[in-house]
Amino acid sequence: MTAPATRPTTAPTPAPTLSATRRPAPHRLPPARTSPAASASSSAPPRERFALVDGLRLLAALGVVLYHFTARDNPAWHTDVARIFPNLGGVTVYGALGVELFFLISGFVILMSAWGRTVPAFVASRVGRLYPAYWLGVLSTGFLLLVVWPRKDLGVHDVAVNLTMGQAAFGVNDVDGVYWTLWTELRFYLLVGLLMVWGFTPRRVAWLCAVWPPVAWVLATRLPVDWSSWPGGINWPAALLVDQYAGLFAAGMMIFLVARHGATPARLAVLASNVTLVVWQLAPRLQVRFASTTEHPVSTTVIRVGLLAALGLLLAATWTPLRRVRWSGLVLAGALTYPVYLLHEWWGWWLIHLVPSGVPAYLTLGSVLLVVLGVAALVHHGVERRVGPALRRWVAGALDRAGGALARLAPRPREA
Repeated sequence: MTAPATRPTTAPTPAPTLSATRRPAPHRLPPARTSPAASASSSAPPRERFALVDGLRLLAALGVVLYHFTARDNPAWHTDVARIFPNLGGVTVYGALGVELFFLISGFVILMSAWGRTVPAFVASRVGRLYPAYWLGVLSTGFLLLVVWPRKDLGVHDVAVNLTMGQAAFGVNDVDGVYWTLWTELRFYLLVGLLMVWGFTPRRVAWLCAVWPPVAWVLATRLPVDWSSWPGGINWPAALLVDQYAGLFAAGMMIFLVARHGATPARLAVLASNVTLVVWQLAPRLQVRFASTTEHPVSTTVIRVGLLAALGLLLAATWTPLRRVRWSGLVLAGALTYPVYLLHEWWGWWLIHLVPSGVPAYLTLGSVLLVVLGVAALVHHGVERRVGPALRRWVAGALDRAGGALARLAPRPREA
């Protein structure tokens, strides 16, 4: 249960006394008008900062980076990557589980971010957070793959459609392979937005997390339908419910619900059901996916242990006294996570490709990792912190204006 915020104590203000001569009350300016989105944001209760969760996000991103650089088949090294890292690659192949840790954390963080906000404020915050660095990533990686280092079947049209972040819905290839996770996140945000319209309550969140993941799983794996003729060749009934990854998001949401409102047998049972779904049903599919990208053996058992370890890390960061850790470096780690994730793959492979084959592989790997982190810091400070707030305000204002226009068009009820 989240403890209530403490307020500084002050001496009580003495009651005003009447003077013999009444003085006119001072003229006061009318309160400034604020947009509904801004009002909702300012009136929302303060959110606890789980600093260790920021650290876990960077840990997940670095796991994915090491997987891409040292275990996944790639065009960067001058020979097969499995020959370069025969031992390390057998470990870092499981760094691909960083994506699943991302989804677990996202269920926690997005529910926390949305709680107490209006839908326009939530949409504006997500757009301002996701798109500035993403647009830079799409344009820069598109330039790399179209002009500098053509290594992928890609066209200008693909780059343009990728700017929407919804390219999968149109059957267009991702400019960068990591973008598929953002499409998954967008669908989860849509579900959260619908839940916001319905109204957040602990009971409703628990019911949603109990019913939604198994339904999504059945739709994703048990429907005997050929989806190739559907838009984008997508199983849309399952896609709108986030497919087989729903259990990860739902588990993160339940972890937040317990952290904020306390544990009950029902909430713990819903969390356990989602963990069971993920560990026993999703893990074999992850094994097939990982094994198709690497020459290293991939164990379903190790994947299951890794998923449980990811769960344990998030629980420790949010349910134990570790939730009170406030190291400033962890906040920076969280800030670097998104640019690292967006820009590391093709740009990192290109940098590795430029290094002569005679340079020790671990020296190359360490140097490229430092460059990736440095570029991420530049993107965070130069793009996200400058463009993100302005874009968020613009989207909030546009949504407010659209809402006002709809209100003016709607017929007003007549007075009796």
